Amino acid sequence: MNNKVLIKVLTVIVVMIVVGAAVYVVLGGDNDSDDKGDAAATFYDMAGRNVTAVVGMDINYLVASGVGALRFVSYLDCSDKVVAVEARESPAYNAKSYMYAFEYDNASVYNRSIGSGPDGLIEYPEQLLLLEHTPEVIIYSVPSRTLTTEQQTYVSNAEALGMKVVVVLELDTMLNDDSDGLSDTFVNQTVLMGNVLNRTARASELLTFMNETIDDLVTRMSTVSAEDKAVSAYIGCLSYAGAKGFDYSSSWYDPFALLGVNNTITGGSSVVYQINMESIIQDDPDYIFLDPTGYKTFLADWNNGSSARSSATLSALTAFQEGNVFMTIPFIWYGVNFDNVLLGAYYIGSVLYPDAFDDVDIDDKAAEIFGAFVGMDCFEDMDAWFVANRSTNITGQAGVISG
Repeated sequence: MNNKVLIKVLTVIVVMIVVGAAVYVVLGGDNDSDDKGDAAATFYDMAGRNVTAVVGMDINYLVASGVGALRFVSYLDCSDKVVAVEARESPAYNAKSYMYAFEYDNASVYNRSIGSGPDGLIEYPEQLLLLEHTPEVIIYSVPSRTLTTEQQTYVSNAEALGMKVVVVLELDTMLNDDSDGLSDTFVNQTVLMGNVLNRTARASELLTFMNETIDDLVTRMSTVSAEDKAVSAYIGCLSYAGAKGFDYSSSWYDPFALLGVNNTITGGSSVVYQINMESIIQDDPDYIFLDPTGYKTFLADWNNGSSARSSATLSALTAFQEGNVFMTIPFIWYGVNFDNVLLGAYYIGSVLYPDAFDDVDIDDKAAEIFGAFVGMDCFEDMDAWFVANRSTNITGQAGVISG
């Protein structure tokens, strides 16, 4: 082991010890129990609101409102507390592992009759009172730590009716600025949810798994040569408020960031936006990956000769000519799918850097990752859904290449 790699490994170990110790202290131990730790501790949600009273509750019933809220509830294995599910968490959105693991589309278990506004269930707190079991807590996801006047009104209305509200954030990424570990925001939110839901051990377990997985990816990439890292790639068809076509991408795509992929999209917005086709053609990426959520849109454009995204245009790109166009694991679908991010990184790594990932079997890795996040290997089910609903598998060469 050379000195640079040794220093990197030692640094990772030290960081894990420090972060692990910090998480342990915040979580108040490593056992899921009714003991919430120091009674004098004060807890704040992601909007800076004091939620110490919620942490002290024994929550039996809850709802999750807004982008990504149900995802965190599910990752912490609290589906048994959920009494109503947003319409947007429906069977039409099955890029999400938790939809398979907990069958939220089952109306006999989860009430699905309450409205579907942009802020989800919290817009209709009076309807929540009509449920067989009134939720004691609403986990409410928002884009910013600073609540708008409208959001504050939603919170006030719900709490006036006797329900507690815990605010969490819609997270566009789980990574820190160096893309070699989890962000403080992601860690803090997971810790918060662990405390609120009395799942401290589960939260710690999940964070440990994610850190170890990211460390494995970083270690693998340390063996890749500079020449191989120079290979360029483009990610297309990224969804954002709906399925999008080939020219929707981002300069910040978590699987690329984790691997340090030479992304042809630089600068601009870090969220998904429409890329100028001329710039994509000029960059001429060596490899192209497509998010399967937008594959039907991609095919419609591909078969439309007058489209700037038709086969006449795209077939001129090197990646299409050389057969280097691949599907990859769905990324954003009502928020970022964090388990899919990790699996997507392994799959993309196996395509771009086969020597560093030659021991990785994607089926086995999917079972490991989905098992760690939701306790179920849903890879085959997810793939089958995309074949039936988007006309593509979620890995392998794109259909226009593979025939």
